Amino acid sequence: MAATESNAESNAARDRADADSPDAPTKAKPSYRWHILIVVVGVGIVLGGVVYLQELRYQEIDQLLKDGDARQALSGTVKMLTDRPSDPRALALQARCLVAMEFNPLKAIEIFDQVGASKKEELHAWAKAYMLTNNWSAALSLLTRVRELDAENADVLYETTICHLRMGDRGEALVTAERFAAMKGHEAPGYMFIATIATDDDNYRRAVLAFEKVFEFEPEAAGLQLAPVEIYYAYGRALLAIGEAERARDALLKSLSLTLPAPPPEAYDTYVTLGNAFTQLGDGGKARTAWSSALALNENGQEARQFLANSDLKAGRPGAALAWIAPVEDRPDLSAATAYTIQRVYQALDNAEKANKWRRLVEQLRKRDDLNEMLDNVLGNSPNSVEAMLVRAYRSVERAEWAQARAITEALTIQIGGKEKYAKYQDYTRALSKAAQEQSADLLPSLFDFPLETPAGSSVREGESKPPAP
Repeated sequence: MAATESNAESNAARDRADADSPDAPTKAKPSYRWHILIVVVGVGIVLGGVVYLQELRYQEIDQLLKDGDARQALSGTVKMLTDRPSDPRALALQARCLVAMEFNPLKAIEIFDQVGASKKEELHAWAKAYMLTNNWSAALSLLTRVRELDAENADVLYETTICHLRMGDRGEALVTAERFAAMKGHEAPGYMFIATIATDDDNYRRAVLAFEKVFEFEPEAAGLQLAPVEIYYAYGRALLAIGEAERARDALLKSLSLTLPAPPPEAYDTYVTLGNAFTQLGDGGKARTAWSSALALNENGQEARQFLANSDLKAGRPGAALAWIAPVEDRPDLSAATAYTIQRVYQALDNAEKANKWRRLVEQLRKRDDLNEMLDNVLGNSPNSVEAMLVRAYRSVERAEWAQARAITEALTIQIGGKEKYAKYQDYTRALSKAAQEQSADLLPSLFDFPLETPAGSSVREGESKPPAP
């Protein structure tokens, strides 16, 4: 037994010696590093799963927008923002939803101002939000950036053309309209743009050719920027302007046929133009019938009353002519042509005093028309000038497009402020800015005070700043 104990002690001593040897294998010890690694991997998997699910939610909302279900997409963004109210991607998606629904575009602009736009869909929605608020210059700036990313996007070309038109830049509008018309599947709306631009430029022959291309690609004139009834009216008006009275009559009758059995008030202009077509065709009776039909839709229509009065003057009936024209004498929007008819009526009635008053008014109204034509030329010839910006600001206030007016006047104020070479524009800019800020067309400065120089170098303002009352 003593020997056994001695052997055990000997073995234990040998084991200790072996353990102390540098060549001895290390005995496994418990380690927590594997536990930490497992936890880290687990957390990574969970986080990765959360990110993956979040990405799926983004994609689902984006697909809903592409499918045209903006309302459901908006509901999805509301849920996402409940959990993460500052999530920039969710906010951008929400802004896109608001724009797609044409609901609260100002909120959409506020969101994009906050989070920016990281892809073309967001830039495009941002631009459309500005379009919905009539801020055409801001919209155009963003659409230009979208076109740099997607040059063949038909919707962007379409909207760019609209912005150019609303800003009065018909030259650039024509460029984008022609590109749009050249895109397969968009020929008819593209030529519709070209027809509209040509009409605005009084280039009626080109307008007629463009309308004919519209009918070539869309025989029923359906699904375009204007309703068929309006397209046939515009086509008839262009035909009449180039002396094609018979074809004009047919187009105008086609337009009216689409309104039967009860033509709406908007058919007033069509009846007036139809009367003029009958006049060119030598049928005075049908012309008077058409003008009378126009008055049945709008009893205050100055054009119809003007043409009926002219007809009676031609027949030697100045008293009947006065009965037609007298109800519109006090209208603030009287045209030079109608005012001239009133002048002629009083001349035929031997009322020299009133005839002279109306003669002076006619002169002022013609100056106004000439000035408007000069301003159109500024937009066409130097669309990026300070004067062109002033024209756009003036017309934005005139149309009550307040966001656009504010944007332009703010840019103008920065551009011309404190610079001697722009001194002549500063008072007019301040007046326009005040009208835009207070959203009051009553504060619109007189067109006759517009700081534009005539080719001869004299101010366009002559005599009274406003036409005198007759």
